[in-house]
Amino acid sequence: MSKSESPDSTVVRLPKELADRIRQRLKESDFKNMDDYVAYVLGQIMDELEGKSQKTEDVFSKQEQGDVEEHLRSLGYM
Repeated sequence: MSKSESPDSTVVRLPKELADRIRQRLKESDFKNMDDYVAYVLGQIMDELEGKSQKTEDVFSKQEQGDVEEHLRSLGYM
């Protein structure tokens, strides 16, 4: 087991082109390494696929949403 592996993780191989794309995005993120970045992104995708992601309507109540929309209208955005 390499030092980057832990008993509760597994190794996944990625095509080089994809890994290179991830490395580019990693430079613009707060993630320290590719493993953490990929785990986060895949976790977000899995949550969305499994219906676990938080939907916009869950974030604001109807009243709060109306208040935000009214404020945006007053600013000329809507």
